This record gives sequence, structure tokens and C-alpha cells, in this order.
Amino acid sequence: MLNKVKTQTKNFNAYKKFIAPKDFLALKRLAQALPKLKVVHISSTSQGGGVAEMLHSLIPLFNSLGIQSDWYTFSAPIRFFRITKQIHNALQGSPYSLNVQERNYYLRINQKLAQEIDKLKCNILVVHDPQPLLAVSYLKKHPSTKKIIRIHVDLSKPNRKMFNFVSRYFKVFDKIILSSLDYLNPNLDYSKINIFYPAIDPLSLKNKAISASRAKKILEDLGIDTKHPLIVQVSRFDPWKDPLGVIDVYRKVSQKITGLQLAYIGILEAKDDPQAAKILKETKKKAGRDKDIYLFSEVSQLAGYEVDLAVNAFQVYADVILQKSIKEGFGLSVTEAMWKGKPVVAGNVGGIKLQITNGKNGFLVNNKKEAAERVLELLQNPKLRQKIGKQAKKSAKKKFLITRLVYDYLKLFKAIQ
Repeated sequence: MLNKVKTQTKNFNAYKKFIAPKDFLALKRLAQALPKLKVVHISSTSQGGGVAEMLHSLIPLFNSLGIQSDWYTFSAPIRFFRITKQIHNALQGSPYSLNVQERNYYLRINQKLAQEIDKLKCNILVVHDPQPLLAVSYLKKHPSTKKIIRIHVDLSKPNRKMFNFVSRYFKVFDKIILSSLDYLNPNLDYSKINIFYPAIDPLSLKNKAISASRAKKILEDLGIDTKHPLIVQVSRFDPWKDPLGVIDVYRKVSQKITGLQLAYIGILEAKDDPQAAKILKETKKKAGRDKDIYLFSEVSQLAGYEVDLAVNAFQVYADVILQKSIKEGFGLSVTEAMWKGKPVVAGNVGGIKLQITNGKNGFLVNNKKEAAERVLELLQNPKLRQKIGKQAKKSAKKKFLITRLVYDYLKLFKAIQ
């Protein structure tokens, strides 16, 4: 049931250029103060989404610093992931209530998962999101292990009935990590709360610097006309990302911008998101036969390029990046675009508000009309695009790189030892 994830080797010293010298030394000393520490992370999938992306960098960086770290995902029937997707949605505010059969099934899979986790040895166990959440309550062989739950979703206005059910299982954890103070709730023990902003890896394939000429070549190979303006959204095909609204924004702006193109990149990789195929079908229907709308959902559409490299190229070459989320735990695709110096027009929700200061390093919008107005303004004003993009990159470097997240975790590990 448990599957150990193999990650690439990374050397933390390679990230020295992204950190102030005194912070680099402080981080190294902190890691040295945690000898013989063994940490295990459990999540539902190793591909697709921000959680997997961060763990692919965090695990090898921890190991490079001498913190023995492993990451496991787990297999389960599709029925389980349909249920947990509904739980995820309900925690972000959708109407949903587990019936008796669904609740029992959710519990039963987590009980089986607990039996597998009991076979592992670690000092600290970090569980990510609702899928494996309940398993920790059924562990029998980890009495001294420190337990952390890391919730990545937007809990600002949860479905109350669902949150009451899920939050009962938080009590067995020593610490709870959220992405924003806005996600605090009276059901939670505030003494256990830590706020960690998610982060991107500046040396990953998706985020390392590539030239505009290389990005242009990649997009041309994928059928994009680089002579005409391009707006891009990089997101799963998920109702919270509002792909149908993205098309509406594009259509409104295209009435005034000749030859405007829209690329929506949402490669279906995550095994824990069975809803994506349905949303993709709805999005294709909405797009119709518009030759200037490009929907990328399959690796086979990428002309042999790796997914992360293709995403990098789209973000580098886009004129404007959209992230028209209705709910957003954080929104790493926003961070990625900011890191590349791109102006972002994004929903005024959740973790996006932690990243964008409206009018300074991007634009926050509350509806499709505002989004279209901001996109049009940016397309018509190259100097504004440059100004906003420059501030965006500064913000991303200061607050949202993986080196800072490593430091956050190390401080927490130190505090609970």
C-alpha cells in the first residue's frame, strides 16, 4: 500500500546564492543541531500539484543537510480518492456531507494505511492533507514519534459539518501547519499552529532560468503563434481554478486585442484528483472550435518536452499570467510566474493574497469583469508589465523560495524534539 518515492539528489550548497550569508550559516548550524533525526512524510500522490512538487525538492535538500528524510505515497481504490476529493472541496466551502458508507470506507482505508505506517521507523511523521489524515489516530507502534499534520487547502470558509468531522482527528498531532492565518478556526488548538508559506525550488526544471529564445522555440513547437499576444494559466482542471471563467476573460479581452491567444496548461498527472477529467470535458466544450484557445491536458501534447520545461517556457514567454482561482490554499503557479518576472492577474482569495499586493507586484481581482480589465490594461501597457513583473520577482525571491521553507521545517523539528 505504501510506495517509497525516489527523488533526485540535491546539494543544499547549490542554493547558497539565493540566501543571505548569515541566513545560510544559521540554517546549516540548525541542521547540524539535529543529528540522527529521521523524518517521514506521507502524501497521496508523487505527481501533480504543489504538495508533490515541494516534496520532490524538500526531501533531497533535507538529506543533503544530514536530516534523514523519506517520502511515501499510498495506493488506494479510485472510490477512496473520489471521497477525499469531495472532502477537499467541502473543506474549501462546497456543500457535502459524508454518508455512513463513505465515512466507513474512508476510515477503513486509513486503518489499513496505519498498519503500513506502523512498519516505518522515524522520530517525526509529517502527514499531508486529508487523504492520510485519519491513519495517525490508528497507529499502534509510534508512541514517542512526534506527529505533524500539514494542511495545504484553503480553510477560510469551510463546510462546517465537514470541518467538525475532520478536525477531531487533529487532536493526536503535536503540530498543525497551515498556509495562512486566515485559516485559523476555533476548532483548532492555536498552541499547535504554525504558519508556513509554501515555496518553489529556483533550481528545479520548472523554475530555473531559460532564455526567451528557448521558450519561444518550445512554444512554437507546441503550436503557439509567437507573433501574437499570449495569456496563460497553469492549473489543474479543477472547479476552484475556474477554467470556464478563464475562457470568459480571454473572450472579453480578445474583442479588443487582435490575435490574442490563451494557453491553459493542466496536465492530468495527479492520481488523487478523479474530478479533473469531468472539468476538462466541460472546458473543452466551452472552448469549442476556437483555434486560439490551447488546452494542454496530456503529456502527449507536449511534443516530447518534459511537463516542467513546457510550463517554464509558457510562463517565461507569456505576456500576462492568469490565476483566476475562486479558492486557493496558496497557489504555487502564482509564485512561479512571479519568480519569472511576469505580471499576474489572480483571484483575490486564500494564499494568493499572501503573495500579491494589489497594484504593486500583481493584480487581485474579484470577478471576470475585473480580471478582463486588468489583463487588457497590461496587454496595452508594456511598461506596466515590466514594472509589475520586476516587483513580482523581488517578492518571490524574498519570501517564497524553497530555502526559506527548509528553514521553517528545521525550526519546527528543533522545537518539538
